[in-house]
Amino acid sequence: MIPAPTKWRYRLDSSGALRPFERAQMHFIGRAMVAKGWLAPADLPPADSLKVEVAGPARDVLFPPPAAAPDSLPI
Repeated sequence: MIPAPTKWRYRLDSSGALRPFERAQMHFIGRAMVAKGWLAPADLPPADSLKVEVAGPARDVLFPPPAAAPDSLPI
């Protein structure tokens, strides 16, 4: 995500958490790694426990906070 955050933006929901279909994709890759012997089966967590969250300045770039309402409008 770091090199091209806007390319990956659609994979996150509006709160910055990973969407369910992306967790399933991560789990699919994990299962392929287990099948090839690159990952021990015990080290593969359940799909619903896989989490990625964008926080801090990166979150503000991808999901800018709503613009503040002006205190008073110019006349």
